[in-house]
Amino acid sequence: MHLKTRHINVALACGFLLFTVLPFPLTAQLSSLLHLELNHFQESGSASKLEPINFEVMTSPSLPDLPVVLCNYNEKMSSPVLTYKRRHPAFKTSFGTKGFPAFEVNFFLTKRFNIGIGYSHLKYNIQQFESNFNVSDYYASIDAAINLSNINAMLEYKPGKGKFRLVAGLAWAPKNTLSGRGQLRDGFKFNDIVFTPEELGYIGGAIQYKWKLNPYAGIGFGRSHPKKRLGFTFDLGFFYKGKPQLSLEASNLVRHNVENLEKLQKIADDYQWWPVIDFGVKYRIL
Repeated sequence: MHLKTRHINVALACGFLLFTVLPFPLTAQLSSLLHLELNHFQESGSASKLEPINFEVMTSPSLPDLPVVLCNYNEKMSSPVLTYKRRHPAFKTSFGTKGFPAFEVNFFLTKRFNIGIGYSHLKYNIQQFESNFNVSDYYASIDAAINLSNINAMLEYKPGKGKFRLVAGLAWAPKNTLSGRGQLRDGFKFNDIVFTPEELGYIGGAIQYKWKLNPYAGIGFGRSHPKKRLGFTFDLGFFYKGKPQLSLEASNLVRHNVENLEKLQKIADDYQWWPVIDFGVKYRIL
């Protein structure tokens, strides 16, 4: 009786240690396993045949970074090997049309699903860009600015064993503005009259997206959690931003171009999607 009680206590200690190592969803399965083993001890009636309990934690050579918990009640008995792969968060930094820089922390949910929480910011200024756009002999000097930022949550689904991913999510974008301003670089000659750039004036405009919540859909290549510490990703997709609101301003001789605002607004209404091309580097934490 003393030997039976000793083996039961040791088995319970082994079960308690397993519960502290493995997550909650596996506790019910382990509880049933321990119950069956304890019944085996009680019904056998021959505690002398039981070998000392071996307990060890090791890493499986076939599954990298996979802690394997072995609890062997009896070397002569066939006991299951319980395995659980810990999925630590992965940190991602990327650059592209989504943002430069963009940051994301990816969390493991299930074998197929992961969720990423990120922030991206894209602010870019162009000063005195000169071009004739291949339509005129006159060059224009253009200043432009892009100011985009968002906080996003992305759900990733991996349909197979490869690196291909389907991605969908939602972003809150407090800044969604594109603006520009231009005027002729040189003077403009009309008959015998030459107008300076200052006399002609400038034309400026801005596009403001009113939607603050922007749905996202896309595809990705690269593991959500790299097998090794470092991995690379590539994503393609679109943010839906809704219809933009266009504003125009002009001065001096070109000031009457603001009358074309309605026509230009109809053209801008077709640009409701923001394309995403994103290159990233992921680092798995631990």
